[in-house]
Amino acid sequence: MRFILTFSLLMLMGVITIKAQQIAELQADSASRNGYYSMAYGNMTIAGNFVDGKKEGAWAIYFSSGQIHILEHYTDNKRNGIYLQIGRSGNIIEQSVYKNDTLNGAFIKFGSAGRVTLEEHYLMGNLDGIRKVYYERGALQEESVYKNGNRNGLSRWFDDGGVVIAEYNYTDGLFDGIQRTLYPDGTVKSQQTFFRNYQDGPALEYHPNGKVKTEGLYVKGKKEGKWLSYDEMGNLTHTVKYKHGIEK
Repeated sequence: MRFILTFSLLMLMGVITIKAQQIAELQADSASRNGYYSMAYGNMTIAGNFVDGKKEGAWAIYFSSGQIHILEHYTDNKRNGIYLQIGRSGNIIEQSVYKNDTLNGAFIKFGSAGRVTLEEHYLMGNLDGIRKVYYERGALQEESVYKNGNRNGLSRWFDDGGVVIAEYNYTDGLFDGIQRTLYPDGTVKSQQTFFRNYQDGPALEYHPNGKVKTEGLYVKGKKEGKWLSYDEMGNLTHTVKYKHGIEK
């Protein structure tokens, strides 16, 4: 019996490994195929069960040592349930959940030290819920809220010491509302107002001591009116006038 198997290879340090999707791409050319199936390729083995020519139950990719590299579950030829990718040292690299071949649930990636590097949540293929990105040493780097695949609400960025360095607001993936950057001590560095990805409203920059550095107004993405600059003592140093984004 001939089988169709499409392989995508990832070359890493001269060792052939098999991508997880290759289980999904494995198909029997006969609806009558039933029972356990195993196929070797390079230093890997793909194995699982067919029921009436469709993948059913647990399917796995094994290293030559017999250790599982990829483990996922099928129902009626579609990925359903948990997916795991495991490294040669036994550490989990990635885990996720599928429903009818579509990401649906928690998606987590791990670094070489076993620390979480990425946490996401999917709702039928779309990012939905809190997304967290971590530095290699484990500190939180970014925390955002998604809905229907787009950022919605407050997103925050942190330095590797856990201090907030930026806060941006989104609506349907667009800048919307007040956007701020901060100095390491928590003092506001800049603050702008956006409406649907256009700067619209007051814009302020601050010196590290908290004194205003520059201030002005945007109207539909263009500078408007007087823009003022100050030194660290609060003294006015410069004034520029704008009309529709053009200096007068």
